[in-house]
Amino acid sequence: MGRHKQDTDGQAEAQDTERYRQLQQEGHHTLPYKEFLRAKELGIELPEADPVYEIGSGRKCPLPIPMAKDFPLERCYRVTEELIEMTDFSGRDNAHILAALGRLKEPFVPVWIDEVYDGYSWTRLATVDDIDVTSGQTLLDSWFREGLGLECVDSLAITVHTSDDKTHSGNVCLAVSGVSACCPGSSQTLYLTPEARTHLDSATWLHYLGEADVDELVAAVTNSGKNDCVTAMAKLLVKLEDFWLACNSDAREMRLALIDHLQMLVGGWRSITRTEGEAVRIKGESGREVILRPNLKRPYVVDSRE
Repeated sequence: MGRHKQDTDGQAEAQDTERYRQLQQEGHHTLPYKEFLRAKELGIELPEADPVYEIGSGRKCPLPIPMAKDFPLERCYRVTEELIEMTDFSGRDNAHILAALGRLKEPFVPVWIDEVYDGYSWTRLATVDDIDVTSGQTLLDSWFREGLGLECVDSLAITVHTSDDKTHSGNVCLAVSGVSACCPGSSQTLYLTPEARTHLDSATWLHYLGEADVDELVAAVTNSGKNDCVTAMAKLLVKLEDFWLACNSDAREMRLALIDHLQMLVGGWRSITRTEGEAVRIKGESGREVILRPNLKRPYVVDSRE
């Protein structure tokens, strides 16, 4: 048994030695740092591995990050496991969003490097240490689906603090946060500005809206085929469009005005009808009539008749 193990270990060492010598001749490799040290133990000096990294936060995202062709890796910022744990994943997402959508004074490019490469000199980059999300006035908040709330705000900014004592901050139309006070039943909240409706494409929306529904979508494909999966995705986008319609400021003001005037009618209301020009006619039990008319300069104009 012992002799067999020695023979097996000897064969493995011989194979490793041959492989490392081949890489030495080629002059480049992408070995994890542990294997780099193993080659050294066997007396084979290899150059450092070629840099292996992903531009972004370490997971696939349809939002592209602009990066000049000759932009050096040493000017990028590393997204770490510590940041992910500290921010419950939202920090990773927001670093990517700021780099992709932020209006920045200087380039901010986050990168993800697998920890198996730690030890090489090119992994020792400045890191993303903390991230703040600042939102303005809430225009509409809504529970979108289990585990996710949407909150539309009039302004939104992401600020990143890095280990080299720099701050990168910019206005964005999308950000990810934890539980929102406006949507207490959610485990995550997407902050949006009205600009996001036209600025982001369907792939981006499905990435952020559908993540918690991955199991549902996979089940749809498994059980009923591709069409049901497409239908499930389409339902998410239709539901998002309903949110935007509800967030429309003119429509919101009309709804609030309608509620106010219904409450003010003495004796209650008799009928509500929609007339030409998108106006709404309210007839009260007392005979009073109120007409709410959409207006370009103001959300609505009121005509009141007894």
